[in-house]
This record gives sequence, C-alpha cells and structure tokens, in this order.
Amino acid sequence: MCALQATKKLRDLEYPGQIVGVSRRLTNDEYAEFRNAGLDDLHHEDGIPLHYHMLKLILKRFLPVN
Repeated sequence: MCALQATKKLRDLEYPGQIVGVSRRLTNDEYAEFRNAGLDDLHHEDGIPLHYHMLKLILKRFLPVN
C-alpha cells in the first residue's frame, strides 16, 4: 500500500487524528492529490534521509506539549 492509499484508507476508516507526510519534492498536482485524500500536512524534504532536527520540528507542530 502506498502513502496515498494509506491516507485514503485512514480517512475512510474515519481516523480522527492528524496525518502528516514526509516526502521528496512533489508536483503541485501530486500535493493536491494527497490533500484531497485527507492529508493534513506534508513536509517536502530535498534530501533523504530525513534529518533528526527536521523530524523534531515537524513533530513539535503536531504533538501536544506538556
């Protein structure tokens, strides 16, 4: 199952949480397809693998702070 299919499946199952993707650079059409599938946010990473500091910034946006 690809990321797009997984996003659609989670939304079809009425998953209420945030869905955040990390991907290579996408075209505007590809990005729109993910948004239409129910993706809440997408981080475009020029270099793979994703570096720790970038992952930390992404998680801080979506995880509650105690």
